[in-house]
Amino acid sequence: MLNKQVQKGGGCAYSLLLNRENENFSILTHPQSNKSSFKTKTNLDTKRGRNKRNKLRKRRKNFLHQTMTIKTCDKHGECERRRFYRRLCAFLLILVIIVLFIILIVWLSLRPTKPRFYIQDASVRELNVSASSDMLSSILQVTIATRNPNDRIGIYYDRVDVYATYKYQQITLPAQLPPVYQGHNDIDIWSPYLYGADVPIAPFLGNSILQDCQAGFILIHVKVDGRIRWKVGSWISGHYHLFVTCPAFLVTQGNTQSFRFQQMASCSVEV
Repeated sequence: MLNKQVQKGGGCAYSLLLNRENENFSILTHPQSNKSSFKTKTNLDTKRGRNKRNKLRKRRKNFLHQTMTIKTCDKHGECERRRFYRRLCAFLLILVIIVLFIILIVWLSLRPTKPRFYIQDASVRELNVSASSDMLSSILQVTIATRNPNDRIGIYYDRVDVYATYKYQQITLPAQLPPVYQGHNDIDIWSPYLYGADVPIAPFLGNSILQDCQAGFILIHVKVDGRIRWKVGSWISGHYHLFVTCPAFLVTQGNTQSFRFQQMASCSVEV
């Protein structure tokens, strides 16, 4: 039968039949090799499927990340501005902390203290109250010592005015002292004259001065008003207001109108 078909169908049909018979024979004779080839094909298919799934997951993650960044920051320029502002704020904060830390270290190392003042002497050359007790004429000379207690800080006295008061009212004109620089632990002494000619005062103050003179003692306050600057090395600070109050307790000598200074006293200092 086969030979007859081959003769009738020609060479092509004969070759096809031989291929089919060979395949069937190989399947019957080698079943295990066919199973292994099938397994390898299935393994390749699973690996390809996994790779495709991983690629799809990565694409989804990238897409979600892009959508989130677009939602949080619509434009790239706005994101850059926000980052710039954050960095600028952080830089300024760090700079302020460093400056405050340096100031703290300088203050702890230097520890500046205000100058000290003492009144060493005071004398009344003239103290006259008018008959109406509303005018006062006086001449006083005071001696004031000032000391700089700082070891590393100098003081510039740019302006110093000295005047006398009686019960919180000024009774002399301010005497202006020349500017001076006071070094570390230096002591300066000032002895200005204070004049007050026909200074108007309240009538009750005139009567009070007359009563004190009759009692033999009088309390006068010497004031120092000025402007100072601190010097640390080559650095010089701005101006600070200096206000000093020195009590001068005077006692009369016998029945005369001349007064004698009682004792040296420290002064209150405000800077």
